[in-house]
Amino acid sequence: MENECCPTCGNDVYYHSSYCGVKVCDDCGYHEGLARCYCGWSISGEDGREELMEMGECLDPEDY
Repeated sequence: MENECCPTCGNDVYYHSSYCGVKVCDDCGYHEGLARCYCGWSISGEDGREELMEMGECLDPEDY
């Protein structure tokens, strides 16, 4: 099965990130199907981890 092209850069080479568990574009870092990720990536270019926390996500349960 062929990969679809990355919507941000057009590349069709993805790798599976062992850290966050998603397919990531090898060129631009786009996380397939996500707007932001707990690893810090965000489609907006900002800090995805911070964005998630501002939305109320509990990323580090020991901190609560």
